[in-house]
Amino acid sequence: MPSTAEFYAVVTQTTDILELAEIYIRKKAPYLSSSYIKRKIIEREKLGETYVGHKTIILHVISTQITADFGLYLFLLNIAHWESLYSKKIYPINKVMVMCVNPKLTSPEFKFLLKFFNCRPEQVEHDFGLEKNKIYQIK
Repeated sequence: MPSTAEFYAVVTQTTDILELAEIYIRKKAPYLSSSYIKRKIIEREKLGETYVGHKTIILHVISTQITADFGLYLFLLNIAHWESLYSKKIYPINKVMVMCVNPKLTSPEFKFLLKFFNCRPEQVEHDFGLEKNKIYQIK
């Protein structure tokens, strides 16, 4: 039975949020095409609000093509603005959670999700000495 993996990155944003999410998803799931990833995120975004407070959005890629569930925690070094396809509201954000799950696999358990919500990006970079734009697995 596959286990859920969690990864994080402190990100210098040089592109829009969908493209940023796609770049990091493809680092962990290169078998998914860019267009497929974006389509799946948009499909889910239209079903409900993505903004969850704490300057955080949760994006979803729900697909039977995902071979093992994983979560990405992206800490943006600068505030970005996210326009919700669901509510049409614009939110200031600096954290993007991306849940990549296969609905046929066991329900994922994201152990670090609460810590992610309560952490500031500059804290992560300072406290752990992480390199910008590099992805790290949380253990």
